[in-house]
Amino acid sequence: MHEKGLGTKRDKLINELKDLLPLLGKLKNLDSKSLGIEWISLIQKLSNLADSFKSFLQVETEVQVLTYDSAIEYFVKNRPQENNVAKGAILREIEAHGQSIIQVFLDNKNQLVCMPDGRPYRHKLIARQLDNELNEAFDNEDLIIVE
Repeated sequence: MHEKGLGTKRDKLINELKDLLPLLGKLKNLDSKSLGIEWISLIQKLSNLADSFKSFLQVETEVQVLTYDSAIEYFVKNRPQENNVAKGAILREIEAHGQSIIQVFLDNKNQLVCMPDGRPYRHKLIARQLDNELNEAFDNEDLIIVE
């Protein structure tokens, strides 16, 4: 994960924790009538905090060599249960320390297949190198569609 991205996520997490602390102190001094309103605010802040933790802890896998077989294997082993999955896509971006690879599932209209919460099913990794077969599949492009 890039240090800048990690720092931004860490800062967001710290700020959300800081926002939560005064509210927790305030709750213990409220009467039952006021507590309901503040309780809703607390739950919203806790929900935001949980989302930030999930984002902060999302770690990219790093591999020395990504093979064509292992890239295809991801689609077989991790296919979502949704009926609208028609194909997969592998997107690459060349970076200084390797190649960023993102794998997603697509429907028959080439739209991302998403989880119930709206986030796409995806896998991201950093590959120091690609094997010859995967390099040939990209053929100087940055996208492979797997059907």
